[in-house]
Amino acid sequence: MNRGAYILITCAILYCAWLTGCIRSEKIDDYIKQAEDLKGMGQFEEAIATYKKALEKYSNDPKAPLIYLKMGDLYFNLLNDQKNGISAYEAVVKNAPLSSEAKDAMLRLADIFEKQGYYERAIENYSYVIRYFPKYEGRPLIMLKIGEAYLMLQNLEQANIELKKILETKDNVPKEILAKTYFDLGEIAFMLKRYKEAFDYYKEIDQKFQDSPFVLDARLKIVECSMEMGAQPDFIVSLLSRLSEMYPKNEKVEKMKGLLLKSSGTSNSKTSLPKKNQR
Repeated sequence: MNRGAYILITCAILYCAWLTGCIRSEKIDDYIKQAEDLKGMGQFEEAIATYKKALEKYSNDPKAPLIYLKMGDLYFNLLNDQKNGISAYEAVVKNAPLSSEAKDAMLRLADIFEKQGYYERAIENYSYVIRYFPKYEGRPLIMLKIGEAYLMLQNLEQANIELKKILETKDNVPKEILAKTYFDLGEIAFMLKRYKEAFDYYKEIDQKFQDSPFVLDARLKIVECSMEMGAQPDFIVSLLSRLSEMYPKNEKVEKMKGLLLKSSGTSNSKTSLPKKNQR
């Protein structure tokens, strides 16, 4: 066989393979469309059956992981079938572990386990995404969730390690995630009685994240840390006076005032707080 004939035959074989793949994709797309139409009409069981037919015929098709993912969503969100939903998500990872569908499946699984209180399994799934999808833009949020899962497990030291990774990452961390990270680190340090460390974390929120929903709690924690570190009463009173002006009649601020008055032993001492409208 001469070289020209060999090249011609090779091209013909490659074209046929490409054409066959296109035909197969078109057919699997038909199944997906049919299942989506059935789902839109509320015929969920029929949609599942259609997805399964597609997988029986095209189990090795590149779109098979997408079908497993769609089945998992349907089972979990519309049929309230958690067992089969989880199985479908796990099938995505088993069949295409590094696909974008696997990432989405692992995130769904992690969210399910987290909400159910299975924090170890949530950490396992979140960690999979961190390890195998380094360019995923949602990494900072996942890192936060891992840290908070350890916090829920009362593993404070590991939570501290995981949350500090957010401060060290080169990823673009959204402002609200950064604020929550500082707050969580402050809470951990406070629980471990490392009050100066906690004070510094809360101060970061006070100074840099003044629009954060955690800023009031952080400022109140600054007062608590100051009390624990033995700050002068006048300093603590000044902190609370400032908060009273910033958050008039706020329940949390008023409660903190009560704690201060109780610790001072009398509201008439030099540590007492100004009365309302007193400047």
